[in-house]
Amino acid sequence: MKRFTFIIMTLLAIVSCSNDNSAEPQGQFVVDKIFDYNNNLLAEYIYSSENQLIKRITTDPINQRSSDYEFEYLNNRISKIRYIDYNFPQFNHTILIHYDQ
Repeated sequence: MKRFTFIIMTLLAIVSCSNDNSAEPQGQFVVDKIFDYNNNLLAEYIYSSENQLIKRITTDPINQRSSDYEFEYLNNRISKIRYIDYNFPQFNHTILIHYDQ
């Protein structure tokens, strides 16, 4: 179930990125931290000055696991997603995204 939630949250982050090159309103709200019911920090989202998601830091206080997603952009579109697993580095990987015209 955790993996399913993780995948859904990642897809929502990717889908929520706009293809529009226009500036976003300054008052736009973004998710910055997610806590569980015991007030443990589970995820932290870091954005650029253009409100583009650049990093997602996740922690699991129960299993003592942590990982990051780092996002790179090219022409206001995600071009690279880097997954870093601090407990199991053999699962680290990079996803390159290419767009057609």
